[in-house]
Amino acid sequence: MGGRISFRSQENVGTVVTAKVRLPLAEGDQFRCQPSFALQELQGVVHVAMVQKPSSRLVLETCREFGLEVEDLSYKEDSRLSQKDTVLEMLRADYRGVIILDFEMYRILIQQYPEIGERKVLVTGDLAVQVKAVEGGKLDEICFLALPIKVSAMHARLRQILSDDFKPKLDSKWFRRIHGEEDNTPQRNSGAHDSRNRNAEDASKSRVSATDNHQNNGKPHFRILVVDDHPPNQKVASAMVNKVMGKANCLSIDFADDGMAALTKVTGGGNDYDLILLDIQMPQMDGIECCKRIREWENIEGRANVPRRHYILAMTALSGEDDMKDCFMAGMDDFCSKPLGLKIVKEKLDSFKQWMLRSSSR
Repeated sequence: MGGRISFRSQENVGTVVTAKVRLPLAEGDQFRCQPSFALQELQGVVHVAMVQKPSSRLVLETCREFGLEVEDLSYKEDSRLSQKDTVLEMLRADYRGVIILDFEMYRILIQQYPEIGERKVLVTGDLAVQVKAVEGGKLDEICFLALPIKVSAMHARLRQILSDDFKPKLDSKWFRRIHGEEDNTPQRNSGAHDSRNRNAEDASKSRVSATDNHQNNGKPHFRILVVDDHPPNQKVASAMVNKVMGKANCLSIDFADDGMAALTKVTGGGNDYDLILLDIQMPQMDGIECCKRIREWENIEGRANVPRRHYILAMTALSGEDDMKDCFMAGMDDFCSKPLGLKIVKEKLDSFKQWMLRSSSR
């Protein structure tokens, strides 16, 4: 095709792959452009305060392509603390636009400036730190951009944050505390049934016993299995489930590292799960095969019909139509694309809860 591919690597930093190719323009009506994929030009100012890595260069270049005015505040790893003072001064002043931070800078700044969540900021980080940034209502989900960066996701978040009427949604309890207001919210007892924990590890320790009518101290009780071969993904999924469902429900969350382990937990007895969050690409046994075997076991055991069948939600980075079709053909109930976001997770869990209500009435 007459193109060119180049690689630029730096030790302990990463590799940037650049591909350039000349493509002919389509003529006539044979090919039509898809305007829905076009990203509109943005207006405003962004201040990029990230450690100097390929991800920060991508952010800088992409912001310029969006048509934004860009101030480069990127810094070397050993200069983070000195650059922190510059960013802190900006946060306390009436700056224009959006400040884009990496998670480490955000973590340092929030110690001295807890009101950071009220400002127009965009924090970048991988899935392992997403929940740390968003949990507790300290940062609006819109103000977090997961790595690796998707240009469309970055554009959508900047467009929302740059709008004049954008106001970050913070947890009211956290908001009152940082402003020195008295918090009169009644304290909850920290019994074994309290599953509103701040991370997946705490959630796994607060197991609660199920009762025959799916109630625990007047609250619905749900047993959930998270299946993923990557521990940080397990923590993210578990913490998001807790954030969405933990206040109104009692949760028991269990984990499996691959499809074979999940199948053993489901069919081995003693684990009557209501919801299974199932990754697709895993070693030993993938999610598609695992789901098929669970459905086969349900048929043999007479559990193929509600309310005794398991609700299985696929979690995968594969989001093509064929991938979705494979999931549903295997017997899954719903499909959720990675990286996970609180908004989409809430939508999927709301669908699950509606399914449970319909099942219990049968």
